[in-house]
Amino acid sequence: MSDTSLDAVIAEIIAQWRTENPTAHQIPRAVRKELSRAVREDSQLQRMDTEIARSQIGLEILHHQRDMAAASRRAPGQGEAEWAATQQRLAASAEALERHIHSVHGLNAEDRGSAVAALRRAHRDPSPTAPHRVEWAPAAGRPSLAARVVERISAIRLGFAVATRGVKSPMFVAAQAEATQRTAEPAAHSGTPDWLTPAQSAAVADLTAAAQRYETTSELARNGESAYLAVALDDFNGALERARQIGIPSQRLDHELAEVHRRAMAPAAPAAQFARMTQRVRAAAGPLTPPPRATTPASTTQTGVPVPAAAAGQTHIPRRTR
Repeated sequence: MSDTSLDAVIAEIIAQWRTENPTAHQIPRAVRKELSRAVREDSQLQRMDTEIARSQIGLEILHHQRDMAAASRRAPGQGEAEWAATQQRLAASAEALERHIHSVHGLNAEDRGSAVAALRRAHRDPSPTAPHRVEWAPAAGRPSLAARVVERISAIRLGFAVATRGVKSPMFVAAQAEATQRTAEPAAHSGTPDWLTPAQSAAVADLTAAAQRYETTSELARNGESAYLAVALDDFNGALERARQIGIPSQRLDHELAEVHRRAMAPAAPAAQFARMTQRVRAAAGPLTPPPRATTPASTTQTGVPVPAAAAGQTHIPRRTR
């Protein structure tokens, strides 16, 4: 695959001109115009990439606002623990999206600050009547300064930057303190390993469900119930292939599958409980082998007369004496 970067295109143009004019000392105007055209095309592509990144981030912020609005009230029959777990998952999703904003190429500090500010508004005020949209390229002056401050505080809090020594602002000091706490306790702020699009999140959910079915079916197959093992394996392989095709990182897939396996192997897992119950039932029933011939009950002849077990297998039975 050829390299389409600006440096590679310029190097190719210069190399082609040098091959045709090995003794020339000055680049002609036609070659300079070709170089300028390559620079303009690269600038246009970068602007298009920036617009695509802005559109995707704005859409993901709206998706997050919708999820927050749907989960803001506890559903009928939903327990308090389940509702709290949903809120914790949404908080981890917001943090993952905030990290993704800092990692997107093509966005400047003002764009990142505006996106982070919109994400925070969507997370704190998820009213569906007022969608929180990102105000890209804020005006010069106070709006631009506010966006840069938000971006800097967010970068310090997530560990992308370090507060400069001597800064006395309470906001920067608090952000640096939170970053230090995250470094000391990484497990408490790990969240999800990678940020995912809605389609990728759905694919991960399908893969997790298929993996759970496969774990349960595998445990049943170890106890003699292997009728659905091939079907469960086909479903799992299909879900895994779809997840790979839409670009989900391998580390995220490994994390999800390891978590499913850990839960399946837990003592309180349904498959493990079923396996233990099956083992106890089989142990109580004893070995599945026929009893020895010596303990075979006495059989009867056609006349109804009992015959000893030792003579039951003989072809000649002596008659009764009168």
